[in-house]
This record gives sequence, C-alpha cells and structure tokens, in this order.
Amino acid sequence: ASDARLRIASAIALTRIDKDNAESMKLAAKTMVEALTDKDEDVRREALRAISRLPVGTPADVKAIANALVDNA
Repeated sequence: ASDARLRIASAIALTRIDKDNAESMKLAAKTMVEALTDKDEDVRREALRAISRLPVGTPADVKAIANALVDNA
C-alpha cells in the first residue's frame, strides 16, 4: 500500500509541476485510476480525492471512477 501511496503522491506532484503538459496529465490520471482498485481503502480514497482535483479536461476513466464509488458505498 505504501508503494501505491507513493505513486499517488507522485502523480499529484506531477499535476502541479507539469500541469500544462497533456501527456503528464494523462499519466497522472492513469496512475490515479489504477489506484482505485488497490486493496487498501485509504489508497482508493486518496486516489479518488486526487482525481477530483485534476484540471477540467484531464482524461480519467469515468467508468473506473463510478465503479470505485459503488464499491466504497
């Protein structure tokens, strides 16, 4: 789980440092979406929070997000 938390933290940092780079945003969003399936509830929660902070127009898998919300209900 700590590995997943590190990936999320890195993805969040990437969105702040390189926010004008579309490829960086895609990579960050992909990392966050992948973390939605982590076995650790805290990691999934942090991934969802991170996705909610992505700039408008950043591609994120809506289906994965919806599934994570249902799974955590």
